[in-house]
Amino acid sequence: MAYNSNMVRSTGPRGQGPAYLTVVVNNREVQRRPLTGPITVGRSLECDLFLEDPLLSRRHFRLEPALEGDGWVLLELGSRNGTYVNAKRVPERRPLDHGDVITVGKTHLRFKAHGYVPPRPADPSEAMMLPA
Repeated sequence: MAYNSNMVRSTGPRGQGPAYLTVVVNNREVQRRPLTGPITVGRSLECDLFLEDPLLSRRHFRLEPALEGDGWVLLELGSRNGTYVNAKRVPERRPLDHGDVITVGKTHLRFKAHGYVPPRPADPSEAMMLPA
């Protein structure tokens, strides 16, 4: 399916912000990424979302805007160890719904259909450097 910017549901109910992924490793959120267009996920530095996990393929899966589900679809890219959504292996393509958990290797990515808010800085001095 070709990317069409009109298909992207960039904001949820009442304009709460775009869809996003939270990356969880060892029960700790290590990254939060807004979804503004198609992204490829894998262990290659050429991927849009690079994950350092030896169980991932170089290009493991792709997320694209879609009309079904909550506006996004996961495309499995023929990875060796597979991609799982809510503990079920994805054969080729699966629409995503708010709250779905994508598991690849030892990494979990939680899909949220709306409500992206940047993560809080760990250090107050970092907050001073953020734009107002």
